[in-house]
Amino acid sequence: MVAPALTALKAKFPDASLVVLGHYNRGVNKICQLMPAVDETIDIGLENYQWSTVILFMFGQFWKLLFRLRKRRFDLTVVFMPNIIRRILLASLGCKFYIYGTMIDDYPGTLAFELLRLVGVGKKKQERVFDIPKPANADEILPPDLKRPVICVHPFCGMTWREWSKFGELQQKLVEMGNSIVVVGRKKDYAPSGPGLNLVNKLSVTELFGVISQCDMLVTADSGPMHIGFAVGTPTVALFGPVKPALRVPVWGNKKHKIIYKPSVESETIKRVTERKELDNMTMQKISVKEVMDATKTLLAKKWKMS
Repeated sequence: MVAPALTALKAKFPDASLVVLGHYNRGVNKICQLMPAVDETIDIGLENYQWSTVILFMFGQFWKLLFRLRKRRFDLTVVFMPNIIRRILLASLGCKFYIYGTMIDDYPGTLAFELLRLVGVGKKKQERVFDIPKPANADEILPPDLKRPVICVHPFCGMTWREWSKFGELQQKLVEMGNSIVVVGRKKDYAPSGPGLNLVNKLSVTELFGVISQCDMLVTADSGPMHIGFAVGTPTVALFGPVKPALRVPVWGNKKHKIIYKPSVESETIKRVTERKELDNMTMQKISVKEVMDATKTLLAKKWKMS
């Protein structure tokens, strides 16, 4: 979500070394390898933000990480999104300059650009945020003879309260329309629940970027692959319930996408996504297969008209 802002920061200071601190277990290092703007990544080493793991981290790995970072003598540290660990880390780094984001209740990419205004970075379209190499076995991963349109379906979510239970039925109806279906994502003990080319648990992060970029459309709930779809410009139907789309969907390029959202009182009051609170999944289940099909047909018609 903040990749365009990082790219703009590097463009502002092209001779600087841009280092990203993030969660390797969430693929940040693999994603940054696709970004020409990023020179290096460092693993924060925190598995998740559950209180038990945070406490263990603060009494162990945190200090090792801090000493490692202090040795680097960074000239500028940028913290896009606030939390207590990042605040303590920043206060202890001893870097020459820092900027720390305190704003919430908006899309992280927008907030990132607002923060970078402090160092003279303007918000403008970034032409080359990701550089996606073509793997040697690209034709084996996504056969070139698949009948068009090819629709990528990501039926999972890292958080159960964002899941939608009707993807199997949707896949069947999409195939009946004459579309080719490609199913992507990661799910332990996954058993296919609908037709289509099954790439679940078979793709690296780089390959996932490649597949989504080559498909004509993506259908997904709020998830990591949804952000990839937005980033590479693949028309995306995104399903929302417990969290309002304003926190997760970029304002730029959104005419290419369709957002289906079933709001609740809770979803409209949440100001940022959190892992520590379980949300109600019932609103997601109010989304009908027909609504998703209608959105898919609209985007496909628009894509063929534009091409």
